[in-house]
Amino acid sequence: MERAERAWREGEVPVNSAEGFVRQVAGWREYVWQLYWYFGDDYRQGNALGHTLVLVPSSLSFQAEVMSEPGAYTSTTAP
Repeated sequence: MERAERAWREGEVPVNSAEGFVRQVAGWREYVWQLYWYFGDDYRQGNALGHTLVLVPSSLSFQAEVMSEPGAYTSTTAP
């Protein structure tokens, strides 16, 4: 995984390729779990990319079957 990160930082691969590789190796849930441990309690409230779409409550409880339903996301701006 460190080589994938280094390749991205050196401009050898696009970020989505490096990220996809890391996610496949680590597994998505393990990846997210480790982010919470690494960044701490404030991580859940962060919004580094400035996204404004409101997530439905089920997205916070990992209910994958609900997330695939039409209209699972709204285009409403977050408060």
